[in-house]
Amino acid sequence: MISALIALAAMAAPQAGVQVDVGRANWSSYPALIRAHRPFPTEPMVDFVAEVLRERQCSFENQTERTFDITVPYLALVNPDGSVSRVVVGDTGCRPIETFVGEVVVEIARQGDFRRSAASQPRWYASEINFNLDDYR
Repeated sequence: MISALIALAAMAAPQAGVQVDVGRANWSSYPALIRAHRPFPTEPMVDFVAEVLRERQCSFENQTERTFDITVPYLALVNPDGSVSRVVVGDTGCRPIETFVGEVVVEIARQGDFRRSAASQPRWYASEINFNLDDYR
């Protein structure tokens, strides 16, 4: 079910109350985000990135719609209850993929994938999503 939800995230509006921005950060200076284990990326997620590249909405050096390896970092401001109030997606220069990653992060947070913490205040955590395809047909 999550695969279908994430596939549709590209077309959905961001969840109310969650601010999604694009930016740059020293990603390694933040603690790693602990979340439920789900195999990422799903096939629909990879298909979305392939379509963006196929339609030439964006380009990445040495990446094509049939062979790519694109990692997009993100930060999530996680509340003590595991909900997310803000997401900062790494600036890739590709708005469709940045938007998609933000929507995927909001959706997996909505699904309860982020762990509750003992912290009394929201805290920033870092993670990334890697999209890759080697289609040598």
